Amino acid sequence: MKTTNVTTKLPQARNMLTQRIFAMKNKETTGTVRIDTRGMTEGDRAGICILQDPYGMICIEMVDGKLQLRWEQDKVRDNNSKSAEKTQAVELEDSIIYLRAGIKYEENKAKFYYSTDNKTWKRFGSETSQSFNLSVFVGSRFGLFCYATKKKGGYADFDWFTTEDNFDEAEIYPATFTAPTEKAATVSKIALPATQKTIDVMIGDKRLPIVTATYADKATHTADVAAYSTFKADNAGIVEFKDGQMLGVGQGATNVNVSYTDIFGNKSEASFTAKSSYFPLDQQYVRNDLGGGSGTYRQNANNSVFKFVEVKNQQGWVYFDDVDMSDYRYLVIKLSTKQSAGAKVNIYTTEKLAGACHSTPLSTTDVTTVVDLSEAKYTSTTNKNKALDLKKVRMVTFQGTVANKTIVLADMYLTNDPMADPTGIGDVVAKPQSAFVSVYSVSGQIVRSNVSRSQALQGLAPGLYIVDGKKVMVK
Repeated sequence: MKTTNVTTKLPQARNMLTQRIFAMKNKETTGTVRIDTRGMTEGDRAGICILQDPYGMICIEMVDGKLQLRWEQDKVRDNNSKSAEKTQAVELEDSIIYLRAGIKYEENKAKFYYSTDNKTWKRFGSETSQSFNLSVFVGSRFGLFCYATKKKGGYADFDWFTTEDNFDEAEIYPATFTAPTEKAATVSKIALPATQKTIDVMIGDKRLPIVTATYADKATHTADVAAYSTFKADNAGIVEFKDGQMLGVGQGATNVNVSYTDIFGNKSEASFTAKSSYFPLDQQYVRNDLGGGSGTYRQNANNSVFKFVEVKNQQGWVYFDDVDMSDYRYLVIKLSTKQSAGAKVNIYTTEKLAGACHSTPLSTTDVTTVVDLSEAKYTSTTNKNKALDLKKVRMVTFQGTVANKTIVLADMYLTNDPMADPTGIGDVVAKPQSAFVSVYSVSGQIVRSNVSRSQALQGLAPGLYIVDGKKVMVK
């Protein structure tokens, strides 16, 4: 810990680390530090305090080129107060000293100790009476500090801080240590598991990609480096990344490039496909226990099977918060085969199955059902016949009316063109240009609404968009 300013008062030291004490009534809470003093310069003070108003502290101080113990207590908010203090010369065999502060909950008497071997402890200074005082902090806190009273430039090494009654680092660290080789820190390649070549994520939810780095020393030396990797999606507006987590932000699919640079500057790369959807078919997103009845869900290579063992069972997607689907006009449900389960799709604006929802029966004569969301109204008793609030969707479920029947879902998505592929662009029809336009992503999601034509593409990420019915590439 380096000195950052010159002061003679602890509260004005700007580099202090604090931790709340424990509320233990039957024993004293202690905080202990091991300090290496070799970096300290004339006038430096380094130690531990119990911070409150008043505070109490114990530290090691460099005075006339020699070390001495210092204890003091003083008020925090009164710069004119007279501090109580005590000093004592101390000789250290190897520049190491151990300092301890202790306080018992409800007794509120801060006490201070020192040791040169971490075995024999001696009291030093007086008790500091403290209380529950909101003028500084809520409660008393341990504080580690190092500040200068003469000039900046010195430092103290705080080797460890513990709240254990007894702590011996020799019991934790081995007596001998072999440093890793350069190859042990050199990454030869990175890769994603075979199960994550394509990663599904629900819009508004997060996934944790696994990026496995293999090190050059041996093939079995691997580590997950996702939190330290850089992710870049080819298409904007589908997924975003932060701290190794992938957030679903828009409907669609995109290739994602992953790069990781080891400590020697060696860069390794990999890639995967990210799919973001309101209705991901990954088993972790599909709830099959809704409604109290039993049902099963199975994801196959090309489709997903919902089986309704009991007719009161519902299966589907539950969102963590309100989901806005109002940018889309149609919900498209594509089955692999015609259904005979008497199934329907339910769109809820509540997390209660008995609450407000819209229901549409799935077609029994066609594999595709298209729900016109612009015309959708509540069919439940709650809000019946009112327009469905697409800005606050909380659940979308399937429900069968025939027991032990299945529906086999091939795809399900929102769109503004039910005849177009959700990841492609259908034919467009030319129309006269207007002064104001709207901008859509290739999946039909609105990006900008009713903006000036000259400003429609300004600031957009590279990718393909639809502007006024025309395909436009932003480079």
